[in-house]
Amino acid sequence: MLCYLINCIYLLSDDSYTMKDKMKNLHNLDEFEAEFRPLVPGIINQAGEEFILCYMNFFITVVRNPNTRESYLNSCNHFFEWATEKKLGFLEITAPLISSYIDIVESDYCPMTAKHRLYSLRQVFDYFANTGLMETNPSRTVKAPRFSRREGATPVLAPHQVLTLIESIETDTNKGMRDRTMIAVMAYVFARVSAVCSLKVNDYHDRNGVKYLRLHEKGGKEHLMPVHHELINYLDAYLIKTGLHKEPATPLFRSFRGRSDDLTAKAIGRVSTYRMIKKRALACGLNADVTCHTFRATGITTYLANFGSLEEAQKLANHASPNTTKLYDRTSQDAIIEEVEKVKY
Repeated sequence: MLCYLINCIYLLSDDSYTMKDKMKNLHNLDEFEAEFRPLVPGIINQAGEEFILCYMNFFITVVRNPNTRESYLNSCNHFFEWATEKKLGFLEITAPLISSYIDIVESDYCPMTAKHRLYSLRQVFDYFANTGLMETNPSRTVKAPRFSRREGATPVLAPHQVLTLIESIETDTNKGMRDRTMIAVMAYVFARVSAVCSLKVNDYHDRNGVKYLRLHEKGGKEHLMPVHHELINYLDAYLIKTGLHKEPATPLFRSFRGRSDDLTAKAIGRVSTYRMIKKRALACGLNADVTCHTFRATGITTYLANFGSLEEAQKLANHASPNTTKLYDRTSQDAIIEEVEKVKY
């Protein structure tokens, strides 16, 4: 169990190589132990095998989503490495120690990062306490930093900037067609980057004369999204250019072989997509802060600016709560700017 999970964690760091591919290169459990045990934080290693197994079991049995697992693991390992430097034993971790760590994180990063780190620690310490390896959860009494936000921090583009970016990408190469179509999908469908990367060719399909994209969202949710007429043009041109329309059960957006224009059989990963968007945005003269999530926020804002309803925006974005959708809405900024300009001297 331990070795299997460590293998999974290692795989999270390389989005260009699938789990199945890497497992073929590891021949027995001893290899897993030898290669991945160093990933376990020192303070947990020192506590003994029971604690190591408990820590790893938490990430494989409790945290099921790969992206959440990666995020929690980074948060927890950051704390445990910090605690290891204090030369304390695992059972010597106390609420005041965790509180000091959260203060440092809040100072070095931001309140939201500190809250996330504390939440991650609460989950893992709860698991240790529930298994009987700890009497209580030392993080439960630590107060999270106070922080609230009416709108998200994700940068948003103007509609003309999105079009400029898409139209700036070359269409005479497979790579250019892939990049242009990926960005168009994120902009028109408000899709999360993981859902875009996991699309298969046959997830783009016709139903009663209407084109749909079948998005595989976090939490195992399947979201069927009608395709905008402009996006249909981008998708059809991409499929014909690459010949992928002949391979329905394969990844829609694939990686490339080295620096060539030859598609591989593997889906592009989140990290590679992020780098691609950064490169394309900078080449187009856009703000360096543009990320994958920018297109989700831009799509929701543009929809609401064109008199779309918040309720429908929530459905389109597949949000569980309208409060989450509101965080993406930047339409109020223009209204505030107009009000500020009324102050005249």
